[in-house]
Amino acid sequence: MGLSFPILGIDGINTYFYCNMLAILIGITVLCSILAKSSLGYALMAIKEDEDAANVLGINKRCSR
Repeated sequence: MGLSFPILGIDGINTYFYCNMLAILIGITVLCSILAKSSLGYALMAIKEDEDAANVLGINKRCSR
């Protein structure tokens, strides 16, 4: 009756997958942060907001995309 929860014991395989997924999540977060602060990130944001204004600033939208 009611809900059954999985056993929350620590075994090798669950810990292995948890650590791998956590490492991938941290890696992707760091990569996105670095990309957002780079010149390519700023160019992509400018193109996203207004392509004509980005063109006036000298951002080549063909190379940035």
